[in-house]
Amino acid sequence: LAISHTWDHKTVVDTFYRQYRWDGSYINSSRNEINGRGKSIRHTRRPLTMVNSTIGYRLVENSTITLNYSLNSMHNKLADDIDAEFVPSDERFDKQIVGVSLSGELVNNRLNYLLFAKNYTSYLNVKQQEMYWITGSDKLSARTTTNWGGGSGLRYKFSNGLAIKASFEKSVRLPLPNEVLGNSTTIYPNYQIKPESSRNINIGLTGNLKWPAKHRLSYEANGFFRRVEDYIRLQISESEGMSQYQNVNSVFIRGVESEIHFHAGNSLEIMANMSYLYEVNKTRFQNNGKPEITYNNKMPNRPWLYANGGVSYRLYNIFGI
Repeated sequence: LAISHTWDHKTVVDTFYRQYRWDGSYINSSRNEINGRGKSIRHTRRPLTMVNSTIGYRLVENSTITLNYSLNSMHNKLADDIDAEFVPSDERFDKQIVGVSLSGELVNNRLNYLLFAKNYTSYLNVKQQEMYWITGSDKLSARTTTNWGGGSGLRYKFSNGLAIKASFEKSVRLPLPNEVLGNSTTIYPNYQIKPESSRNINIGLTGNLKWPAKHRLSYEANGFFRRVEDYIRLQISESEGMSQYQNVNSVFIRGVESEIHFHAGNSLEIMANMSYLYEVNKTRFQNNGKPEITYNNKMPNRPWLYANGGVSYRLYNIFGI
């Protein structure tokens, strides 16, 4: 069981009617710099409580049932020192995930299996009505959403050097606080945003190889396919320099990821990993019935290749101790 509570207090001061350029020079304006409105000194307080717990029970020698629970409870307290039209408010955004899983080993411990189910619940209570035509707060006071997910996974170990694994999951991703509440500066809230839901297939290889002189190599490689509904992405508003997280009805994702670790004796370690993503918009029509101009195109402003590596070397008894 782990419980934490944190306090986050941010103040954004925007009291100059100026528009700044990249070199630091500016021109006078009739609006403030960040969102093109009046002067403000905006306070955002976000106390956050987090709870994570896990309970496991061994049913038989090679079978275990596990129960997981996690809670994220955040308040979003807003106030402004000089904006007379702003109404202070205290919003609340909670996320709860309850999961139960059954795992075990068969065939002389060569076959590992996993079955699991999850419940995803979110609660949003909104009182702020500022810019309701953008944030959607006029259509919402309090809302609870409940979604179910689950899946299964298998891994068969042929030897220490080779194991194959496969899994299927119906997954849900609840929005992050910034995706719902914004950041009080450059990201508008979106109180109508929906959780992501996806169907995922994963296939992979993994293993560990050893040589004389204590050399060893471990590797893992996976391929995956994901059909995502209500995909969450950041939409930029060019006219105001602001942005907002919004849903995309349908996105198809496929990709590969791999990681390798090589240990030369007990001193030298080399690590490298790589991920490649191909994300395609499969939404034919927008919610207003108009054709989606990016249908069958890659999702914009999304990195598609990630890679990093590292080398470490350990020295022993350098002072003769």
